[in-house]
Amino acid sequence: MSSLEDERTAMPLTPEAETLDEQTVEAVETRLLIDSGRTATYENIAQPESLFSRRSRGNPIAPFLVVLLAFSGVFFYFFDRPSPKDWKATEASLPRGATAAVAPTILISLDGFRHEYLSRKKKASTAFLAPTLHTLATKGVHAKGGMQPVVPTITFPNHWALATGLYPESNGIVSNTMYDPVKKSWFHADRVNPGWWFGEPVWQTLRRTLRKVKFSNGTQETLQQNYTTASVFWPGSEVEKHAPDLFFKYDNTLPLHERVDRAVAALQGKNADLNREAQFVTLYFGDVDHEGHEHGPYSDEVTEAIERVDEALAYLLKSLGEDVAERYNVVVVSDHGMTTTSEERTIDLKHVLKEGTVQDVISSPMGLFMNESISAEELYSTLKDGLKNESEHVKVYRKADLPERWHLSASRLITPVVTMAALGWTVRYPHQHIVPDPDVSVRTPGTLHGQGDWETDPGSHGFDNTYEDMMAIFVARGPAFKGGTTVEGMRSIDVYEMLCNVFGATPAPNNGSLGVTMTSVLKG
Repeated sequence: MSSLEDERTAMPLTPEAETLDEQTVEAVETRLLIDSGRTATYENIAQPESLFSRRSRGNPIAPFLVVLLAFSGVFFYFFDRPSPKDWKATEASLPRGATAAVAPTILISLDGFRHEYLSRKKKASTAFLAPTLHTLATKGVHAKGGMQPVVPTITFPNHWALATGLYPESNGIVSNTMYDPVKKSWFHADRVNPGWWFGEPVWQTLRRTLRKVKFSNGTQETLQQNYTTASVFWPGSEVEKHAPDLFFKYDNTLPLHERVDRAVAALQGKNADLNREAQFVTLYFGDVDHEGHEHGPYSDEVTEAIERVDEALAYLLKSLGEDVAERYNVVVVSDHGMTTTSEERTIDLKHVLKEGTVQDVISSPMGLFMNESISAEELYSTLKDGLKNESEHVKVYRKADLPERWHLSASRLITPVVTMAALGWTVRYPHQHIVPDPDVSVRTPGTLHGQGDWETDPGSHGFDNTYEDMMAIFVARGPAFKGGTTVEGMRSIDVYEMLCNVFGATPAPNNGSLGVTMTSVLKG
């Protein structure tokens, strides 16, 4: 299944929190979001010492003062900020003689556009498949070797990580398909419910940030006017508590050029509903991901999709007018890569798990399995024993033993037992109905047939984020970005803080770092 049609995690919870009532759960989620271990870190700035460091051991009151200060910070961050309805710009015009201090910025997602596509050339030719994107990369800045996505390397977790700078265990979205055992609900049944989504997306951060203008004499002034934001599709943008000033309900059938027209209209103040210029807009294209699933990453259909989205980028730049690189910041990212999969490299769990005993949430590449009529340890042992001859092709984990670098184990939506397929392999298991599911058609990867059996797609993603095939792209050009350079070590969680820095906005707590992006990506 492709792009936005694919599909929570709640904020990271302690194990004992899984039995708490919903109100208490949300309180714990808020507390853990602000945990100092999960906020932004800066490579070039010394980190604060522990609450119980040597400095505080001699003073029994010190730890309590620190906790009090921390609580106060959390309180003011969450409760003393203006409410969303107050974040809207109240005046569209600028003072006489002033120009915007920050160039309007557009963030474009090319779903499933793996890093290698950026340099792929036409058959028997030296011409690039994506000449517009390649020019943006060479004249601007791009991630050398690709941008590392979060695990799992799929659409919803990575788009929300890009938007919030948070790992999935903190931002609430750990998979495209999720089941909340506390609220007893499926994500795909109610995706716009704000209870699934945590963190603060960049468009919301900008909506609470006052605009700055500059004058010809070099001085700057802060206006009593917030940044205006819009989204022409992005996972999470339709969630009311997180929504930008203008957003559109996702429509997979809307042609790429019409999406571009909507984005340009928002940037140029020509959208009647917005009635003012937006300073930040998101734009989403899902064609490459869709064709990658349906036909594989080396297919003619993917070639055509790459050319199609590149043409849409060219149309965007033309629509923005002359000297676009001097007047707009254009940032192009993808959420993950794509690799070849096949029936020959598919492992069927029907012969390992007894149907009716285990509820699958999703089976591949990352498998989430809930033990319903057996213990978690029995489920783990059954999978380990049944897959012992496939140990090179699929790993079985207890939740507590998941690799720390995945940043998933703190979420209550991660099941007690997890599997992860090796690159290019698929794990198949017929979808069970032990836990009522209102919409079984949302199932990834593959296509449903009959009683929940499905065929393996020619292409897939969702694997470990260390594989080269899973690497995403990061390309940026405009007044805020350096030109003709590359950045190494770029991660999807770094994009949020970078964009905040472009606008001079105070970021919400996040897991990203400016250590890489400040020196290698941004000017000044």
